[in-house]
Amino acid sequence: MKIPRRYYFDYAAATPLDEAVRDAMANAETDFGNPSSLHAEGRQARNSLDASRATIAQVLAARPDEIVFTSGATESNNLALFGTLTALHDAEAEALTIASEHASVQQPLRAVREQGMKVTEVALRSDGRIDLDDLQARLTDSVSLVTIAMATSEIGTVQPMREISRLIQEVRTDRQARGISRRLLFHTDAASSAGLQSLHVSRMGIDLMTISASKLYGPAGIAALYVRTDTPMAPMFVGGGHELGRRAGSESVALAAGFAVALSKAESLRKPEVTRLKQLRDKLWDGISDIPGILMNGDTKFSLPNTLNVSFDGRDGEDLVLALDARGFAVATGAACAESSREPSHVLRAIGRTSSQAQGSLRMSLGRDTQATDIDALIEAIHDILKP
Repeated sequence: MKIPRRYYFDYAAATPLDEAVRDAMANAETDFGNPSSLHAEGRQARNSLDASRATIAQVLAARPDEIVFTSGATESNNLALFGTLTALHDAEAEALTIASEHASVQQPLRAVREQGMKVTEVALRSDGRIDLDDLQARLTDSVSLVTIAMATSEIGTVQPMREISRLIQEVRTDRQARGISRRLLFHTDAASSAGLQSLHVSRMGIDLMTISASKLYGPAGIAALYVRTDTPMAPMFVGGGHELGRRAGSESVALAAGFAVALSKAESLRKPEVTRLKQLRDKLWDGISDIPGILMNGDTKFSLPNTLNVSFDGRDGEDLVLALDARGFAVATGAACAESSREPSHVLRAIGRTSSQAQGSLRMSLGRDTQATDIDALIEAIHDILKP
């Protein structure tokens, strides 16, 4: 039996390890000392860790001491939400979010809601973008935290971060003028955006930002949370003074080195790669848009350049994934953390898709190794599978 050539179209879920990242990690593994130790081996490991932290901070236009290393984007999101809401000590506070957030944001918010905190979802437009008028109306004096992903990983919708930040800053200024002391913090999950969008935290007025190495051609098992100076933060893990007391546990010097190289390289390639990926993404849509009953989820004008999510009403998305997999194509039905669920996508339901449309969705995401010939092959395979 001939084994089909493999075509990878699930870069939004995970990326292969870049060779330069692999080399950086191999070199850093010689710094085996614990970076908290005072001896020479420990100091060498600390120097390597500090250099990695500084590189990541530079990409974010942040300070090195504002970067907290974690085990992954899920932990970063949990730390951002639980850590700040715990540190605020405000039983009357309210959090604002949107229905298309990743499960690692939704589930912590569900937990604090069950503990009595008010959590409100701001309305979404049909293209998946936040309704700014509804956000403005809901930014009342009770709100202490706004958490909105920079881009929705499942359909690629990019949120208007500067407009959101402007509204938040207006509320902060107004509160200060009226003598209201309640803090208003802004968190964004940027795990899907790194390498595809600017991560300049000051320009966007962000207090907390989640980024992950595993979607940057870096290693799995490490991510970071940017925490703006003076942002209140209670640790979720205790047992040591690591990460300036914000996250206990000895840091991985090698993973941090790989993360830093991956992020730095992704940022250096970002602008030309965005242009290239957009052209390939548009080519893919042009090649399948004539299929009867197909529906684009989101709007490519407001989308990550590497992501295309479509629905085939009446078809089963998992069946399509398996049929394409048998032909050598790796695609997805949605976010990887939700792939094991048979429930229709909460993201697609949030933008008004029917259960049938949501159940028949495919997400195809492109990356550095994707070529125009790969797009042609995927177009042909989709047409072949769906032909009457």
